Amino acid sequence: MKEYKIQEHFQEGDEIHSFALPVYEFEEDGVFFVYAPSLDITGYDTTPEGARKSFDIILREFVKFTTSNGTLVKELKRLGWKVKSRKKGLLVTAPPIVDLLRSNRQFKNLLENKDYHTTRKSVDLDLVA
Repeated sequence: MKEYKIQEHFQEGDEIHSFALPVYEFEEDGVFFVYAPSLDITGYDTTPEGARKSFDIILREFVKFTTSNGTLVKELKRLGWKVKSRKKGLLVTAPPIVDLLRSNRQFKNLLENKDYHTTRKSVDLDLVA
């Protein structure tokens, strides 16, 4: 089993899949959203807690699906992550916020036009790479 550790970057290793990603929470028309622009995934619900649970499910399914299909690194590249080979595996770095603002209209609109707050989402998952 390979380990992918994401803490501002994604690194191949031995056992656990760990994420610490910036996540934006906001409300619009009575619906609460949790959004991770570096993965372009969103959870939503009529309550903040429900939106967080929805996001957790979507994040888990994203990682499970892309890992089981062998497309996780390809998908991260598509989303603007930088991938470098190293002696101990891969180093994959999330796109800078300025790049996300240039390439992602939804994210730019969120920052320019909505009330939001940012949190860091930590998730640990055991995965086969």
